[in-house]
Amino acid sequence: MRFWISEYFDRHPFQKRIGSWWFRKGFPIPEKTKRQMINQIHTEMIIRLMDIVVKEGSLSLEKALKVHYQIGQELAEETKDMLKPNPYDAEDLSYIIDFLHGLLDIKNKKVQNSKNNEAVSHWYSCPLSKRLKELQNGGGPYYCHLYQEMYKGVLNKINPKAFANDLSLTQSQGNDFCELRTWIT
Repeated sequence: MRFWISEYFDRHPFQKRIGSWWFRKGFPIPEKTKRQMINQIHTEMIIRLMDIVVKEGSLSLEKALKVHYQIGQELAEETKDMLKPNPYDAEDLSYIIDFLHGLLDIKNKKVQNSKNNEAVSHWYSCPLSKRLKELQNGGGPYYCHLYQEMYKGVLNKINPKAFANDLSLTQSQGNDFCELRTWIT
């Protein structure tokens, strides 16, 4: 998978430098760009998950998580190129999830711990959490786990010693916040 914006940046190196700087500073991403990127991610998710269902007749959580990890691995190089995180600094790597949360309009981050080898943050404002909690089949929280697995794939490709938590605290599970943890061993 490749973001359309990466292809644009390949053709326009000056805009790539500006875009990288913009993303890195955490400035608001233009709504059109945000929507195009998140739509591209969701389309890829649906296509790959449906491919498993069509070929195998069913989809297990294990297979869905594996698919998302692979998507993360594929996005790692361009994520690294766009955001320029220091691969040996957990706080710096955690900006990747900040970027993804920005695409999903997840806000109100409170840093709990920030060191070179570990970064922990709580997120208090997620426009999806209420709907995910209300889903009849109880599967809503898995949406969060799929994104977290994608993040793990990106991290592992950038630095095989970088890891992220399994999301035991999320708003979609009824907690007041989502806890995200990134660390380096």
